Amino acid sequence: MSEEQDPIRALEEQLREHDLAAPADNRSATVRLVDSFRKMSNTRRRYQLRRLAVIVFGFSIPLLLTVFAYWLKSAFVIEKVDVSKEFVGDFPIRAQISSEFNQLPGGPPRLRVSSQATSNAEWITVFEVIALKPELLDETYAEFVTAEIAFALYDTLYAITTNGGYSWNISVVHDTLTKEALVIDGVILDERGSGFLFPPGVKSFDSCWTTEDFGHTWHAP
Repeated sequence: MSEEQDPIRALEEQLREHDLAAPADNRSATVRLVDSFRKMSNTRRRYQLRRLAVIVFGFSIPLLLTVFAYWLKSAFVIEKVDVSKEFVGDFPIRAQISSEFNQLPGGPPRLRVSSQATSNAEWITVFEVIALKPELLDETYAEFVTAEIAFALYDTLYAITTNGGYSWNISVVHDTLTKEALVIDGVILDERGSGFLFPPGVKSFDSCWTTEDFGHTWHAP
């Protein structure tokens, strides 16, 4: 950098030349003066750097907030879902996944199975679970045995009504050995209350669970 570009350095050169020509007593004063100018220069540079840092930080705050907002939305906010299907019999049974079932804004959708005993009656909830995947709707199943008897299945849940959907009994079948809940792959039930429950992979009647009371209780094979 030339002297025209750096006035401080030019002044230092002039003072150095003056110091060499000056008496010894005046040299210390010249050195102190040069040090003072040097400190002033360093102070000005530090001030400029701090000012630049404040400006850069000020411009980066909105960008950081925008990135954080997008990350927060993608991580915790789940898109709204509203899908349903109905099982038609002497009274309707509906399986529906909807974000509106969650009381917390932005919470995960829930799977609700409900029924309506008559066309003028209110829909009653048979069971309801969190549904992070819309495909869970396809895994929900309901079947009508008679005009008054119907059952609904999902995962480990078994629901049965014997009064046309006015009330339901919900149960979870547990393995007597492992104490874990059985995933229900299918149920066969007759109008007298006798039936079979098939866990996944079980195809034989000899290996499935049985009931004599419409599934209120199940017995291990």
